[in-house]
Amino acid sequence: MFEKALQEMAAELRDLRMRAGAPSLRQLSTQILDNDTLPATVSMSTLSDVFSGKRLPRWDSLSAIVKTLNGDERQWRVRWMRLVELAAEREPRKL
Repeated sequence: MFEKALQEMAAELRDLRMRAGAPSLRQLSTQILDNDTLPATVSMSTLSDVFSGKRLPRWDSLSAIVKTLNGDERQWRVRWMRLVELAAEREPRKL
């Protein structure tokens, strides 16, 4: 369930990136780095992992990506929280 949801989020991020003019990962990383109002910087390797669905980013990283691509941050926060919940569900419970 988590992996499928992560892949769906990655596909939606790729769509958002295309609607924003399809900046390269280098361009996107630089735009994020150059914007002092964003909560984080995001490396090209992190961007690659996020857009390919290899891992769930921290919220500050996803927020920086979404803001840079002119996405709806509140909408993406809901998606991210759902993935955090799914990730927690698949973790083994410690007694």
